[in-house]
Amino acid sequence: MGIQQADRVIETMQARWHAGTGVRATKGPDTAGDPDAATRNQPTHGSWMKRIRGICTFRLITSEAELTEAFRLRFDVYRQTPSLRALLKENAAGLDIDGYDAYAWHCGIFKRTPNGDRMVGYLRVAAQHKYDWVEALVARLEQKYGFNVNPREATYYPDLAAYIGEALIEDDRFCEPSRFIILPQYRSTGLAKFAIEGVMALGFANPILQVAVIGCQKLHQGIYEGVGFSWFAAQNEQPNAFQFLALYRPAVEKYMPDLSARMQRYRQQGAFVIQLGQVDWGALRYLPEVLRQRARRWMRRLRRIRWPRRTIVPSPFSTSGIKNKSA
Repeated sequence: MGIQQADRVIETMQARWHAGTGVRATKGPDTAGDPDAATRNQPTHGSWMKRIRGICTFRLITSEAELTEAFRLRFDVYRQTPSLRALLKENAAGLDIDGYDAYAWHCGIFKRTPNGDRMVGYLRVAAQHKYDWVEALVARLEQKYGFNVNPREATYYPDLAAYIGEALIEDDRFCEPSRFIILPQYRSTGLAKFAIEGVMALGFANPILQVAVIGCQKLHQGIYEGVGFSWFAAQNEQPNAFQFLALYRPAVEKYMPDLSARMQRYRQQGAFVIQLGQVDWGALRYLPEVLRQRARRWMRRLRRIRWPRRTIVPSPFSTSGIKNKSA
């Protein structure tokens, strides 16, 4: 039985039961005027194997308006993702900002629409020097909304020098991509790999850069290893612990021999461009998790069904009755 068939069977069972008992089925909130309602409350991989058509671009964020929108998008996605909510610092402004933002160059994934570009994803790359315009924007947002940004630590990763070498963490030779998010309805469409390749090209176009270091969940480790990252440490032994991976320049040159041609197209177009419409078969790696999530949802639905209680009539031939009579 397919997943959609199972959902229909459960809904039919509920409808018949409510019809037979006179109990009115509960109705969800009216979302007719909300175009994103169908995907806002989906689980992390709820959009598995969906096909979305259109043109998306990946480029550097260079305006304060776009960067403020990115901070808000980060906050919304992290708050809706249970595994990432612990990394979020709650604030009334609805902005996710930390001490690394002033040291990072910021990138956005944009969907082209008739009303202009819409940001559907984001990725930053923390470096070792500040960007004045970002620092000034963060300071104004702090003053406007009345919150304080924690100072930047030396690095996210423990004992980084012991893993990649002391020489590689100096003089802008390494960077830290982080805060990678994509709206749920645009996941498993090929945008993740598109953005990773884009940031690889933008970063390693600088000949000084030698290594990029990231932290990701084990579920996403495969997509990074597929473009050349290699594992070097884990946060702890927990199943949901972050895995730390490194990408060295030789791996980039092997995976992306056309780096100079990619950057030439970027300079001409002002962005990397992708035409969506193909199913990302790499999303099959999410199938076990998707099935687990939907199985849990089916079980919750079954528990909510008010099954009729059967009245058990004792049989005249039961042994308990014979014993009572003999007594």
